[in-house]
Amino acid sequence: RTESGRKMLANVNLPHSLTAYRQGGGIPEELWLRVEEFQRENRLAKLKQELWELRDMAELARTTYQRIVSQLDFDIDSDKLFRKENPGFEGHDAEEVQRTIRLTLRNYDKLLGTAQDGDSVLMKRLEQLDTNPKYKLLQFKKTQLDRLFPGPGDDQGPRSTMD
Repeated sequence: RTESGRKMLANVNLPHSLTAYRQGGGIPEELWLRVEEFQRENRLAKLKQELWELRDMAELARTTYQRIVSQLDFDIDSDKLFRKENPGFEGHDAEEVQRTIRLTLRNYDKLLGTAQDGDSVLMKRLEQLDTNPKYKLLQFKKTQLDRLFPGPGDDQGPRSTMD
C-alpha cells in the first residue's frame, strides 16, 4: 500500500502531496487557504494588470529617452548651422555643453536595455499564466483540487478535474 501511495504521489507531482496522502486525500487545508486567499483577492488578474502597466511604463520611458536624444541631436545640428551662418559667434559649443548629459543618457540607455530584457522575461511569464496548467490550478474550486490529491485508499491515482 505504501508503494502504491508513492507511485500515485509521483504521478500527481504537486506540492503537499505527502500531506494530502497522510490526511486521507484532498488538498491540504493550509494550501487551500492560500489558494482561496489568492482567488478572493483576485491576485492573478491584479498580477496581469500590473505587468501590463509595467510594460506601458517601460514603453513610456523608452519613448521619453528617444525624444530627449532626438532633441539633443536637433540642438547640436541647430548650433552647427548657426555657427556656419555666424562664424564670429563665440558662445558655448552645444556638443561641449551636452557631453555630461550624453554620458548620463548612455548609462540610462544601458539600464533601459537591461530593464527591457527583464520585461521580456516577465511578459513571457504573463503568457504562461494563461497557458501553463499549474497556474490554471489556482483558479480551481476546492472540490476540483481535492480530487487531485489522492488518499491512501485511492488506487487509481489522481482523478480528472473535468468530470
